[in-house]
Amino acid sequence: MRALFRLCATIVILPLLALASIAHAQAGGPFHGGWRLDPDASELRFLSIKNGDTAETSRFTTLSGLVTEQGKAQLRVLLDSVETDIDLRNVRLRFMLFETFLHPEAVITAQLDAARLADLPTRRQKEIELNYALSLHGMTQSGTARVAVTLLAEDRVQVASVLPIPVSATKFGMAQGIAKLEEAAEVSVVPVGVISFSLVFEAGAPGADVQGAAALPAGADPKECSERLDAASRAGGIFFGPGSARLASKSTPALDRVSAIAKACAGLRIEIAGHTDSDGAAGANLRLSRARADAVARALADRGIDPARLHTLGHGESKPRVPNSSPANKALNRRIEFAVAQ
Repeated sequence: MRALFRLCATIVILPLLALASIAHAQAGGPFHGGWRLDPDASELRFLSIKNGDTAETSRFTTLSGLVTEQGKAQLRVLLDSVETDIDLRNVRLRFMLFETFLHPEAVITAQLDAARLADLPTRRQKEIELNYALSLHGMTQSGTARVAVTLLAEDRVQVASVLPIPVSATKFGMAQGIAKLEEAAEVSVVPVGVISFSLVFEAGAPGADVQGAAALPAGADPKECSERLDAASRAGGIFFGPGSARLASKSTPALDRVSAIAKACAGLRIEIAGHTDSDGAAGANLRLSRARADAVARALADRGIDPARLHTLGHGESKPRVPNSSPANKALNRRIEFAVAQ
């Protein structure tokens, strides 16, 4: 559910980006040189309601976006970066609601009109309505957001939500995910999230498009590589048949994502660890977990990753993420985890 709210936030962000770009009028036009989101100075939050009257606020920690010189605005939200401050809840949102192994990010786009913010350099702040398109969970919906645009400096613009922005999980085909969350957490969830945000953009963002939030540049920092591998582990998305080490075809998106991380982190060895639930004999589960880790390593090698960089091991049922007390919990414990090998 929180994921829904984040999606809503995502919807709002894109329009905001556009505003920032328009705000700074230069000799070559308001988008001259382009604008880029400053993620460290920006935040996107969503409010969710459970059990009728319990409100909880969460956020997304990985955002990227820019406005091109032609006024094309695009914002990407890495759904794996959902942060509720409760680890198990984060995992459930990624796995059950967002299904990030199939839909890793939300994307917001808008075409900006330079004339609408032409007077911002003199007014310094104004409110405006922006039309946007939000792509989430394989579906795209249009909407309008009212935002306040503030010229902080000649090369910095803040875009903030004026009114909360509701996002319906049902409209994005996520009703089943809400039901799964309710069953796993034993709560009732309102299927609508409310988004708010404060985004800061900086002048100077060459390029015709925004790179995916999930993308890493070649030679990425080891810490960032480790964080992305951890996010890929928590997102899940690698499936096998019952009692089998044969990879299911629906594992392809998750394997492609890990392969991309490995290629960006070319100097690091990657640990691939298999885990099972507690069903069956412990010894059989240990062997199965090792076989599954080996199958993932072969799949990554087929994608161009040097096998010498891949270290596999199996833990069987010895390291459950959550108690094996329900089918939903057992599904969380049947997993493949990635880490930078020590």
